[in-house]
Amino acid sequence: MRATFATIPVFNIFRVVTFPNDPCNGTAGDPGVCYTSQECENLGGLGNGDCAAGFGVCCQCEEDGFKESKDLSMSRRLFFL
Repeated sequence: MRATFATIPVFNIFRVVTFPNDPCNGTAGDPGVCYTSQECENLGGLGNGDCAAGFGVCCQCEEDGFKESKDLSMSRRLFFL
């Protein structure tokens, strides 16, 4: 007797969302860069308003800029409050 196997479709309940770290404007119109809230916190910034259809925050930093980052594209984008 041969064993048969049925293929059962597996639905992934998690969806990975990626978006570019584009310039954005905070709630008061101040410039920032669009990051996830965790990335913004890790860089020492302050999330001020949504971006990327609500998946990101408009991250702004104080005058001394973002903390050093291993990702050069992040550390080069400095915007001030």
